[in-house]
Amino acid sequence: MIPTCNKENMKKLVTALRSGKYKQVRNRYHGLNPDEYCAVGLAYKVVDDEILHRPLPRERWYGVNNLVVDLNGGLMSLIQTNDDGGYTFNQLAAGLEKYYHLHDISSDEIYNTVDIKENS
Repeated sequence: MIPTCNKENMKKLVTALRSGKYKQVRNRYHGLNPDEYCAVGLAYKVVDDEILHRPLPRERWYGVNNLVVDLNGGLMSLIQTNDDGGYTFNQLAAGLEKYYHLHDISSDEIYNTVDIKENS
């Protein structure tokens, strides 16, 4: 079963994660520099620059209760994979695409082109 979400807005988050404009931080939404975010902090920024201290409007903007990624068949929350899993923004973007079916190619093709378990 394909999970439902606001695909247009979820794709904006995936694009931001892959853009190279942001440096990844862990265990905080925003780093000391203006371009430093964790994945959930970046999800805030994609919604609105001014809401970093408000609850994430997941249901309203992303259409989900929790942002979930699929990494090698294991489902985890976006915050958990960013902070505790050590995954890169590119890996998290691929996991969002796989779980929410945001791509036009099969999951197998994505995993052949993106190394999901790269060490960073």
